[in-house]
Amino acid sequence: MGTRDKRDASPATPSASEDNPSTVGTSARAAETRQARGIHANTPPATLTEAIEAEREELLQIHAMTRCLYEVLLYSDDDDGAMHADVAQVIARLLRDTVSRLELVATKFGKIAT
Repeated sequence: MGTRDKRDASPATPSASEDNPSTVGTSARAAETRQARGIHANTPPATLTEAIEAEREELLQIHAMTRCLYEVLLYSDDDDGAMHADVAQVIARLLRDTVSRLELVATKFGKIAT
């Protein structure tokens, strides 16, 4: 991979937390909540809401990594980099859509832990 020339820089795209400001610091808050309740990382969630929130957190982290991968691939020197970046962008969109659906389920069955 080569370095990116600042003259060819495209406008910045929003990150996962910029797309959804309610997700800023979500993992840290949830980890603190689990720790305060004495719940370890390998302990299964006690409620449906906790299970949904745990999956939502994982998907948001994967979404953020996919957005980073998109940016790297978009400006790579590889001939197929732009095509692979498009694939990463579709994956990020699908992840974001899944998180949105999980939030609707959590809203229906109980408030998302904050």
